[in-house]
Amino acid sequence: MVKTTGARFSVGMISAINQKGYLRFMAINGRLNADIFIDFLKRLIYNADRPIFLIVDNHPVHKSGKVQKYVQSTEGRLRLFFCRRIHPS
Repeated sequence: MVKTTGARFSVGMISAINQKGYLRFMAINGRLNADIFIDFLKRLIYNADRPIFLIVDNHPVHKSGKVQKYVQSTEGRLRLFFCRRIHPS
């Protein structure tokens, strides 16, 4: 028998994979917000010798003003590309 409090919690993960199959990820406690996403982006570009092109979905956090301002501050070291939603036929 496992004792538990019955309280719910959530753990999420942000990840990125490159063309060679290298995975970068970050586990998060709770919900994604702009500050957490920016922290992930900072880790992603840390010591990168080339610009990072990141394809993201249309999550509101990805489009937030705070995130857009951070991306602009990287002076081209990071670019976000938003995928379009494709509706099945």
